[in-house]
Amino acid sequence: MFRLVSVVASIFIVVGFLSWVGQCNPKYTEDAQFAPKQPSEWEFRQRRANQVWEKAQRMGLSPQKLDNLKKDLRAHDEKAMKWKKMKRDGGDPDGEQEAAVRRELAEIMRRYGMAKEAAFEEKNLKMEGTGAKKFEDMRLNRLWHQASLNGQFSTAELEDLRQELQHHQDKVDEFRQLMDDLHGSDDINRVDKFKRMDVDEAEEAKDRKVRELELKIKHKELNSDYKRLEVKTRREHEQSGFHEPRLHQMWMDALKSNFTEDELQSLKEEMKHFEKKLAKHESIKEEAIKAELQYHKAKKSGEHHDPSYFESLKERARETANTVKKHLTDFTDRIAARRHTEL
Repeated sequence: MFRLVSVVASIFIVVGFLSWVGQCNPKYTEDAQFAPKQPSEWEFRQRRANQVWEKAQRMGLSPQKLDNLKKDLRAHDEKAMKWKKMKRDGGDPDGEQEAAVRRELAEIMRRYGMAKEAAFEEKNLKMEGTGAKKFEDMRLNRLWHQASLNGQFSTAELEDLRQELQHHQDKVDEFRQLMDDLHGSDDINRVDKFKRMDVDEAEEAKDRKVRELELKIKHKELNSDYKRLEVKTRREHEQSGFHEPRLHQMWMDALKSNFTEDELQSLKEEMKHFEKKLAKHESIKEEAIKAELQYHKAKKSGEHHDPSYFESLKERARETANTVKKHLTDFTDRIAARRHTEL
């Protein structure tokens, strides 16, 4: 029983990591509560294909369209896996095959009503094709490209920014290497490893749990640092005053909608108040992870440690997550409604 609980708990932590590493960048859904299904429930082997499939299901496409999409994604999934194997074997040095695979997925998204997502994919491809790609992390390339073109940084400031972005990339690389060392280099294999563990590996499981929690803390630190860089590279006319990217994007959308000045002021005050609640929610989550880490470290060393503290924190985090989700949905719907009435 202990073994089963450890395995199940470990799988949930792994999935949390994978949702970030995959670098999907939906408009407002960066929080863990919006993470995709567990890898064991995936329809496809490629993470991006699963993300497209899940979005299509939320869009309410007809059964016939969903069936056609599944067939298209299945064929694309095979090509993506062949490219992945080719890349591991040292092939595709110029990235042409990768670009072809990504263009195909963008075309699939466009065919099934995901034009914005397709445009985002193609924009990144175009940016990389012009030699603008300086970092492996797609998000860092987007920040660098934006900062390079907006004209508000001097040459010296751009160099300082490049070094900051590179430092962040180094930390991302280190994080991914630690992930690979612990769970394997393929998305599915990271979870399959848990299924192959013997029942006599209880001690190894304790060590793995500690290392996973340490990685989860590193992940939150990386995410916080990225948000700081995102705020730093915003163009002057996009200085919304919001540090949280989701709220920043919502506010930029609100400015393009038909709110009155008084309504905008009221909305901004609401969103500012909510941003403080969101920061509190993130703080509770981090405190819960650290408390759980302390518990498992004590357990690993044979010390008795009461789990009730971190369990109560995790429960608080779940409760605040529901509140956060409710408010995000409310803001999104209100802004979207005003944009629709504009048309």
